[in-house]
Amino acid sequence: MVSKTINFINYNGEKDSEKAYFDMTEKEMSQFILKYGNNENSLRNYIQRIAEEGNTKALFELIDDLLLSSYGIKSDDGKRFIKDKQKTLEFSTSEPYSVLFTEMFSNPDNFIDFIAGLSSNKSIDKAALKAQVDKEVAALGNN
Repeated sequence: MVSKTINFINYNGEKDSEKAYFDMTEKEMSQFILKYGNNENSLRNYIQRIAEEGNTKALFELIDDLLLSSYGIKSDDGKRFIKDKQKTLEFSTSEPYSVLFTEMFSNPDNFIDFIAGLSSNKSIDKAALKAQVDKEVAALGNN
């Protein structure tokens, strides 16, 4: 599970913060990875491909998909992680979401740490994924 305290300026012009929670079960992480290919390296391969193509749109879609697929509410007793479509929609239209999305897009280390923290699935090679995201960001800067 990843918990993020997001600082932002609310629509009243005031400094504010919100704590948001993100998690994926092993099954959800596997489904997410397989969405972008057909093997355990598919997420890395997908990121490498969009890096080589300089595909900003695909990176935006990947980050959006990852954030919204993993967003949820932790139960007070800590025994459940509830994913609710209405709550996800509300989060996706909020300033905290916008701030977090920008943080993920503009800082590859934050993006990699976020992915690695989502699941107890430690089979994700953080160093390899970071290298490919760094390559993606470099490619985007050259376009």
